[in-house]
Amino acid sequence: MPSSETIRCWRRADPEFARRFAMAQEFGWQSLAEDLFARVEQALRTGSPARARLIFNIGRRILARQAPGFFGGAW
Repeated sequence: MPSSETIRCWRRADPEFARRFAMAQEFGWQSLAEDLFARVEQALRTGSPARARLIFNIGRRILARQAPGFFGGAW
């Protein structure tokens, strides 16, 4: 596994790699958001609205910190 510094160098040096990396990152964030909503729906199905709210609030904060441009910044 290459180090994070190596990845940053590759992104700066190769525009095609940087584009594909950005696409993969976006796909990953979308997958995390879908997983978050699935967990919220599961909590709602089990009759736990307070738990669903907690799961959602924690998840959205994590996603906003990981990808503020994609998820609208820290909430």
